[in-house]
Amino acid sequence: MHHPEGHTSRLTLHVDRLVRNARAVSACLSPRTRLLAVVKANAYGHGLEAAARTLEPLDEVTALAVSALREATVLRTHGVRKGILILGPTASDHYPRAAAEGLSLTIHQPRQIDGLTRYAHMAPAETLSVHLKVDTGLHRLGFAPDEVPGLLADLAPLQPAVKVSGLYSHFHSADTEDLASAKAQLKCFRDLVANLERQDLRPSLCHIANTAGTLRMPEAHMDMVRVGGALYGLNPNHEHCRLPETIQPVLSWRTEAVQVHEVRAGTALGYGLCWQARRPSRIAVLPVGYADGLPRTAPGVVMVRDQTVPLVGTRSMNMSFVDVTGIDNPPVQPGERITLIGPDRGSTLDCSRIADLEGTIEYEVTARIPESVRILRAIAGDSAA
Repeated sequence: MHHPEGHTSRLTLHVDRLVRNARAVSACLSPRTRLLAVVKANAYGHGLEAAARTLEPLDEVTALAVSALREATVLRTHGVRKGILILGPTASDHYPRAAAEGLSLTIHQPRQIDGLTRYAHMAPAETLSVHLKVDTGLHRLGFAPDEVPGLLADLAPLQPAVKVSGLYSHFHSADTEDLASAKAQLKCFRDLVANLERQDLRPSLCHIANTAGTLRMPEAHMDMVRVGGALYGLNPNHEHCRLPETIQPVLSWRTEAVQVHEVRAGTALGYGLCWQARRPSRIAVLPVGYADGLPRTAPGVVMVRDQTVPLVGTRSMNMSFVDVTGIDNPPVQPGERITLIGPDRGSTLDCSRIADLEGTIEYEVTARIPESVRILRAIAGDSAA
């Protein structure tokens, strides 16, 4: 396995699967419900530009969502023209730029209202689209529900400079076994929307369903759903919220062994000498580490020749150890392919297995993979490239 230009691993985005996943999600929605494709955090580690350019042409995808202005402007620079909602905070200094780029902003605190007023008083040429965020229980960003009617009334005179295009909230537990708290959040949000309708204040797009809510709570679909993890084949919770079989992972990630050591029983290796061989062992060194998205100390595995083998010792910034003692006929040699995520011959190392070992969620496994010059990012169709 050879990595051109000194790349130490190869990450492949299988775009045909990404397209199929988006269409599978859309197929479970009513005709009136729009699909907002979430590509934040470098598309959950899968590659922002590649994922967005794959999803944007689909009729099933109404718009894209990112977490920050910088992500949105990168997409505009690369020719993405569909609507983009920024889910995170945006400083008021950037409101003119956002309007010029046709971006929608999330408004979640009073000081932003002041910024909108200042923007409107500038008599701008472009309308700034905003979505108000409502806190129905997550207690992260958002206004209290009883604040919203007054805010909408206060913002109405700012038209056409400022347009409230949407209203949304976010579930905190739609992926857990008990949906009682998620249903309570949904009722809170629906009651607010009904109240706004009575006052003729309802924005055109009201949305609360994330991936888990989309899969498990059809009654929460409303005008739009925000789907991220399912697009990439990641289970929100592989115990209580598994994806349908029609939705498949879209990422594979591979590297190679750069050196192989034969060590005696009792040999300790790595920083801190935290791991000790219990028997004569064969240890392969991989050119990836915690700077490349592997956990520094959590348990982990990789695949070699269709077999799962453990990561051992403390991961270095750009190096890791794998115990390949059990693989023989012939023994593992330098240059041999190592699968970090994805298919390997007849088996697959999926993110649910990795997340289980680490005690985390599948989203973290891919989202922590950096946009790095060390990682060669490639695009493929259905082939296990």
